[in-house]
Amino acid sequence: MAGAMAAWVVETWPRRSPPRQGSGIGIRQSGAAEATLPNRWLAALADLATPLAAACAALAVLPDFDVLLHTHRTYSHSLGATAIVWAMAALAAWRLRLPVIKTATVCAAAYGSHVLLDWLGRDDSRLAGPMALWPLTSVHFKSGLDLFLEFTLLHRRQHLDWVTVLARNAHALGRELLVLGPPFLLVMRLHLRARSVLAPSGIDVAKDRGTPLREARDARVMPRVTRVPRATPEERG
Repeated sequence: MAGAMAAWVVETWPRRSPPRQGSGIGIRQSGAAEATLPNRWLAALADLATPLAAACAALAVLPDFDVLLHTHRTYSHSLGATAIVWAMAALAAWRLRLPVIKTATVCAAAYGSHVLLDWLGRDDSRLAGPMALWPLTSVHFKSGLDLFLEFTLLHRRQHLDWVTVLARNAHALGRELLVLGPPFLLVMRLHLRARSVLAPSGIDVAKDRGTPLREARDARVMPRVTRVPRATPEERG
């Protein structure tokens, strides 16, 4: 959730461009039928699942794949790994002709949010907390706030039965949704509002701004044509 929020914030602010034409959401165009509720939800989903948001959501969970290497919360949970992600995202943005600094920074922020949330969470392992400042130091850091609960991983299950593991993970997931859910929904709503997805359907853009469409067309400034009178034969002579 933190990764998607980072992408939506960057895509929303600052946003000065007018609403997209042809989306059918919050805009009535001549000859086009009003958007139905399912179409509005599909358009909202398309506005939320942007390529940048999908990439940031994937980057936010990427550090936990170090469990496959049995190096959980070590090198991948650090500022060094975040800097590597920034460099790789900058290279990809340059190749794709996207804003390099902006794209790389939001991708690094999405990846680094995982390190921050793990630092705020509970960790009962022998070396508690992420190795946040690697490569400067290999010390593990832990805030002690225990804002988030620890998920019970399969390789740590030991003597616990499946019912206990599922119950613990459900409790941890519920705590995470309770903490991150409200800001997630707030950022999502602001993002959709900025893209005119939640605007009432069937409203003309010009009328919404206080000017009917016909008046807006009539208000166009047309260039003046000045007629020059023809010269008389005496004047030409």
